Amino acid sequence: MKKALLAACAALLLPALCAQAQTVTVDGIEYTINTGMQTASATGLDGYPENIAIAPAVEHEGTSYPVTAIGDRAFYDQRQITAATLPESLQSIGYMAFANCYKLQAINLPEGIASIGERAFYSCEALAAINLPASLDTISKGTFYDCASLAAVSLPEGITDIEEQAFYQCHALEGIALPSTVKHIGKEAFYWCNSLQSIRIPDGVEEIAGNTFANCMSLSSIDIPGSIAAIGEGAFMECGALESIDIPEGVTSIGNAAFFSCWKLANVTLPEGLQFMGASIFGQCNALESITLPSTVEEIGTQAFYACPLADVICLGSTPPAIDDGTFDKATYAGTALHVPAGAEGVYRQAEGWKLFFTTVMVDNMLYIVDEDAQTAATFFCSYGSEATVVQPSVTLEGREYPVTTIGGLTFNNCTGIQSVTLPEGITTIEDQGFQGCYQLENLALPSTVTSIGQESFAYCRALQSIDIPQGVSKIGWGTFQECESLAAVTLHEGLQSIGDYAFAGCATLQSIDIPAGTTSIGYCAFLRCEALKDVILHEGLQSIDEQAFEQCETLESLSLPSTMKDIGEYAFYDCPLVDVYCHAATPPSIRDNTFDESTYQDALLHVPSGVMDDYQAATGWMNFSRIESDLPNSISAAGASDAPVARYANGIITTTAPAAVTVYAQNGATVLRDSNATTLSLNGLPRGLYIICVEQGGQRQVLKVLR
Repeated sequence: MKKALLAACAALLLPALCAQAQTVTVDGIEYTINTGMQTASATGLDGYPENIAIAPAVEHEGTSYPVTAIGDRAFYDQRQITAATLPESLQSIGYMAFANCYKLQAINLPEGIASIGERAFYSCEALAAINLPASLDTISKGTFYDCASLAAVSLPEGITDIEEQAFYQCHALEGIALPSTVKHIGKEAFYWCNSLQSIRIPDGVEEIAGNTFANCMSLSSIDIPGSIAAIGEGAFMECGALESIDIPEGVTSIGNAAFFSCWKLANVTLPEGLQFMGASIFGQCNALESITLPSTVEEIGTQAFYACPLADVICLGSTPPAIDDGTFDKATYAGTALHVPAGAEGVYRQAEGWKLFFTTVMVDNMLYIVDEDAQTAATFFCSYGSEATVVQPSVTLEGREYPVTTIGGLTFNNCTGIQSVTLPEGITTIEDQGFQGCYQLENLALPSTVTSIGQESFAYCRALQSIDIPQGVSKIGWGTFQECESLAAVTLHEGLQSIGDYAFAGCATLQSIDIPAGTTSIGYCAFLRCEALKDVILHEGLQSIDEQAFEQCETLESLSLPSTMKDIGEYAFYDCPLVDVYCHAATPPSIRDNTFDESTYQDALLHVPSGVMDDYQAATGWMNFSRIESDLPNSISAAGASDAPVARYANGIITTTAPAAVTVYAQNGATVLRDSNATTLSLNGLPRGLYIICVEQGGQRQVLKVLR
């Protein structure tokens, strides 16, 4: 019943609706007639005229209808139009009405127009001048966006709102007089108007929104009224011609990067009442040599004065504003005079960030920071690196000597000219990204005292050829040597417990790696894309290999997994041309169907301990191997590392701490050497390859895997 009623109503209404909207074409322009409103609107073209003239009225069935509107997208993308004449009857221009009319050079906007839709003249690249009517109070979002040739704009009194992106990328606009009636200017309103030379913001505007004048590279004069309370993020970013700025009283907040990269800005006046200064607010203002901070400032963001050559920082407040260690450029701390109120030095000396002005010292272009509580020092910043750089063993501050124990995070980050660095004994810690991006660093010897190496410490050191990780290091962190594409030799020592995610990923020159006994885990993508890696020695004690750990090691043909192995992740050995896989674990480690690739499952020979073939053939992943041989002795797989090492291997020689029974096995489990009472045993007569050494001494047993 309801459906029938609705259908009947629709049948009655449809003729009325159709009667209200009829289309006629006059002189190649299509108009839509609204009989109910007794008006017409221009809605499109019939043909491709270059010059169009909108009629003041059109006739339909003997009735004249005034043309009051240009519809949404009416002339969108009509790239042939060069000129448009609009009638006095017009009241509105719709959304994107002339957008992408690239050749439009001239158009009149008659009095009576009350609204112009968003992006109405978007990308009218040839439009050079525009006069807006006094009947208009708002310039909508993106109205003249990307009108690259627009050089002259006349705005009438009565305009109250300039919405966001209104004049975005109007590259030819050199000047514009904003009416006194303007109360709001939207974000990015004049973004990248790179010919704009001066601007006076009317009194009554309360905020300069984000990126309003960003990239106005010719802007040299700015008049900011006292009505402004906030300056938004990036408001004047990259205004490269700006030399001075006077922020009036009443402004309480200046957003992130507000004056970032205003490289000529030399004079800045900040008002009392200012409370918040955002991150990177004056970053890369390369001419700014002095700054006075009002007593009311409570917080200054990180990198606020990055790359500013400050000689003087004047703080008027007895309470230090909240900052962090990166608020000022690192070079500022040692070479800048900090001026604080009488009696406030002690407070600043203890405050986060500010204390660096009192605890840093520059030696040979290396900035060190002193920890007065720990009585130690750390490198903080290398102002520029010579080809051969030396880190001092100690530094002196205020008559006291402090040993250097730490390479601070980012100390040498992207010091692309450094080829070698000498580190003194006594260094214990290399913090995150300490040497990241030192592309030409070839030689570096880590002191034996190093116990901690941070994440990405040597990432992208593309020329680094070798590294010996000291014995005290227990963990190699995330991406520590990632993309060290020339790294051909890595020496690891017992005591290492884990190798982190991406630790050696992309080390394309690395040919062999001996992961010592005691290492229990290898992280995600740890050796991903080590394309030259063909010899991998995994010792007893290793329990897990994470996903993609050795994926795309394109020359890895043989793999020996210790008896302690428990879990191997997805794609761990995918795209490795394995010929032999030796797994010494009596219980099959947990793997996935895609731990190895299809060619490995089809072509490689899997060697497992005697008596456990059935277990492997029934286990997920392992069952995919087409060829399995149970040819490894259980004696090897049962052996474990002793609590205290009883033997060492170096230069082809096994040396025991006391006479011991030493048995040397080939990778396939065959015995190749045996001495029941050895103190030394040479492997130098054996063919090159991987060997397993079992040493039994006084009830202790130690297993070593060595590559000869």
